[in-house]
Amino acid sequence: MIHRYIDEHRFIQKGRLALVTTHDTSSLAALLTVLADPTRLAIVELLTTQDRCVCHLVELLELKQSVVSHHLGVLRHSGVVSAYPHPTDRRWQYYHLERQVLSGAVNGLSALLDHAHWDPTVPLC
Repeated sequence: MIHRYIDEHRFIQKGRLALVTTHDTSSLAALLTVLADPTRLAIVELLTTQDRCVCHLVELLELKQSVVSHHLGVLRHSGVVSAYPHPTDRRWQYYHLERQVLSGAVNGLSALLDHAHWDPTVPLC
């Protein structure tokens, strides 16, 4: 648990996560760490259908507002979601899924399965 907190803290301190490339394994690992939490993954899933405010997410997830806000903060710092104020009532923040970040992660994972650079010969010990 402490190790996970330290990793998240370091990740958050680095700022927004750039798009993952096939050569950027640390960014891919950091993004996968963020998405590995079931609550954050549920938030991402809910944001795939429409932008939502915290009150909607609290109601749908049946969690405390502070818990949902914490996870949204982690997702925002990683670049997975962004926030914007409601057009008519600026007191409410709405959260938007940044699909290009998830696409970058999918591309990074797909690169691991690419057999173009596979060498079937076994090296000698």
